[in-house]
Amino acid sequence: MVIHNAANVIVALVCLGLIDALESGTIEVDDAEQLLFSPYMKKMLRGSAPALSEAVGLGMELDDLREIVPTEFRPTLQRIREIAQRYLANSDRAKFDRDWIERLI
Repeated sequence: MVIHNAANVIVALVCLGLIDALESGTIEVDDAEQLLFSPYMKKMLRGSAPALSEAVGLGMELDDLREIVPTEFRPTLQRIREIAQRYLANSDRAKFDRDWIERLI
């Protein structure tokens, strides 16, 4: 597994956690935007993981959706979840070495 793939797997996992936390009301959309759903992250993922870049882009729209089209808020959360799950299902299944975090940073 190449290093950028390991980082992308972590992003997908964080994405799933943020969606769960948003659905349960544990965090607010602003928190998720500070952690992951930002233009910077969308740009960083565009080259190595276009699907995750799309998920981040959808996450960037959540605040507006909640206020302008609230009926689309939960379906968008579900779409982000599906994108992240699909990415994980199709990612390299190789196990991380014990020092994966050192190589990642």
